[in-house]
Parts: sequence; structure tokens; C-alpha cells
Amino acid sequence: METGGGADEWDPGWENAPPWYPAAPDVDGGDEPDLQLLQCLDDVLRGIRPRQRDILRRRLGLAGVPESQQEIGEAIGVTRQRISQLEKKALARLGPGERNRRRRKPAELTFVEHLTCELRSRHRPQRGRYLRATFPETNDRVLAEVLGRLGPVGPCEVASWLRAFDVARREEDEQARRRERLERRWTRFVEGVTTPGGEVTSWPGFRPCRAVAEEGGTRWSAKLGRHVQYDSGLEETLILLFDESPHVAEYCEQPLRIRYQWFDGPHDYVPDFALRLQDGRTVLVEAKPRTMWVDAVNLAKWNAATRLCHGRGWAFVVSDGRGHPGDLIRLAEPADRSLLDALTAAGPASYPRLAGPWFGTGRTWAQLVSACLAYGYTLDRREGFAVTRARHSPWLDALRAGARAGGEANSPPAC
Repeated sequence: METGGGADEWDPGWENAPPWYPAAPDVDGGDEPDLQLLQCLDDVLRGIRPRQRDILRRRLGLAGVPESQQEIGEAIGVTRQRISQLEKKALARLGPGERNRRRRKPAELTFVEHLTCELRSRHRPQRGRYLRATFPETNDRVLAEVLGRLGPVGPCEVASWLRAFDVARREEDEQARRRERLERRWTRFVEGVTTPGGEVTSWPGFRPCRAVAEEGGTRWSAKLGRHVQYDSGLEETLILLFDESPHVAEYCEQPLRIRYQWFDGPHDYVPDFALRLQDGRTVLVEAKPRTMWVDAVNLAKWNAATRLCHGRGWAFVVSDGRGHPGDLIRLAEPADRSLLDALTAAGPASYPRLAGPWFGTGRTWAQLVSACLAYGYTLDRREGFAVTRARHSPWLDALRAGARAGGEANSPPAC
């Protein structure tokens, strides 16, 4: 048996084929089996003894799932060692010992010519795909031995093609799963987008308007061709999403300053990102943990952002990288509203007043945030901690409108 198969050992002259050799079309290799090759192989196997032919067919999986020597032995009532002997005899009957074409049988010549032509028409990375498509359920070692006996290559090279294709296929599968995960993350992200309305204005060409915080950092963006600043791990996570998502044409961190009113006067709020989607729409993005979604100062900032977006036809979204406020609004319970109404009837409910009735009854922080979002309350942290009724909030109004509409108002922008 030949055991060669390195690239240096197989050189049938394809790169400099003589004029009489028919040039096959350039095929990039699909996943359709070569039925003609299978028929040629069946014709070759008919030239050996029935028992040996049956063993090779079983080992190659031509009649279904490939079987081990032990399984074949148990099926026909002989030992595994006997099956191994019969398999070696069957392989020895395939092809001439020194690959002398004049000693080949007509069926073998047909098989060799067809396989040679098919392999020649494919680039090396595609030959493993071709063989795997034709022999999807097979014992690789036996297939390499059979083709090494009959075909224009040695078994080692056949085995290397199959291994290379299997590695490439696993990488393709992992990339497909990664794209699927990315698409799910993007879908979850845009579900929280609110579109306040107004006449849509074009992308103004943002540039970062402030430096990164000391605890932040920078990350290279292949999409933007520059380093992008971030102030937190959450922002870095969203940068990865924006950089990889095909729905985002470009983006900018800390894109603009928005003036908002707080108790001690006017302040500037800088959203974390601005996105330009492939459909031309602009989206302002705030990256914030959900525990801070109902902080009074944040509502003041996001109300100002919502009014700005309404005037320019932009969209606005608050995200923690895993979900959006609309998720929590839909989880709110009417009993939670009744309790908050009772606790704040005499004014803001500080933590001591809230601790027993709320947390002491098993309610969680997430339920508190959910109820505040759904029923118009905020958490004021200026002096300790207090739950109070929110004043008019364009951002909360847009969120609740989207939740009441079953998510229609928060539907993803067309991309």
C-alpha cells in the first residue's frame, strides 16, 4: 500500500497540462454530492468479492452511517480482527501496486479520470469540501485509503484535505453562531429605541466633544479607523456591538452637549454615543445600568435629549447592553403602584419609610425600578434616597406609550 500523499509527491501536471487535457471549469465547491463519482466507485467495488465489497461499503458509509469493524463483525458474526483482515484484502484489490495505468481495470480508469478532473477544477481549500459533500458519512481513514489506491493522490493528502475542511467548517459554524448572537443583541438594543417624531435632519458629522474620564480607556475601531474613547465597561461593550453590527454605518462617542435644567441651575449633558444607521437615521445612545434608569437627574437629562430628538427627527435609546427600560415597564404590577401611591401620599418616601413595606415584603430593586418607570416615579439621591412622584417627563411618556402599544412605538428602525 502506498502511504505517500504530500504535495511534493503528487504532481499530475495540472499546472502545465498538455493541450489535449480538457480544462475543467473553475468550481468554487458547493455542498452537492458528486453522484457520478459515487456511481464510478460502486462500479469499481463490484470488481471485488461480495463480502469484501460489503465491508468497504459499510466502512465508507455508502449504505448509511459508517460502521466500525466491531459493529460489522457483530452484524455478520465474526471477530473484529477478521473484519480488519478482510478490509485489508479488499483495499489490496483496489488499484495496481505501482499505479501503472495500463494495469487498471476499465472501471478504475473511469473513476480515476473523473476524480482527477473534479479535483483539478477546484482549488486546494475546496477539495476537502467536495469530498465531504460526496461522502458526508464516512470513515476518513478508509476513504483516504480507497482514494489513495484508486485516485491521483496519496491517502495522506486526502486525509489532510478532509481535516482542513472540517476545521474550516467549524470556523464557519462558529462565525455563523457569532453573527446570530450579534443580530440578537442588536435586535434587543433597537427594541428600546424611542422615536419622538419631528422632521428628520441629516447626520451632522459628530466629533467627540469631551475627553475620556480617568478611569476610562480607548479601543481601536475598525469601522471608524481610529481609537474610540469609553468611560466604562458598559460603553466598551456597546462599542463592540456598534463596530460589528452591519446596521450601523458610523458612530461617535460623546457626540454633543445638551443643556438641561437641574435644581441648582443649567447643566450640560453629553450622551454616550450617536449612531448613523444604514437607512440614514440618527440615534442618540445613553449607556447606563438599569439601577440608575429612574434617578431624577438622569430623567432630567433624558427629557432634554428626548426634546432635542423630537426637534431634529432623531431617535433616542437608553441601554445597559442587555435590555432597555421598556422591558421593565411591561413587568410592573398594579399592586406596586398602589403601594408607591400610599408611601408617597405625604411626600417623598425615604429609605426608612420604604424599607419595610417594599423590601421587607420580598420586593426587589428591579421591581422598584420597574414600578417607577411604569407609574411615573423617580429616585432622588440628592439627600440620601427618596422615591418621589415625577414631574412631566417626555422620556417616560415615550417609553410608556411604546409599552402600551406592545412595543410598536419602540420597533427597530428599518435597516
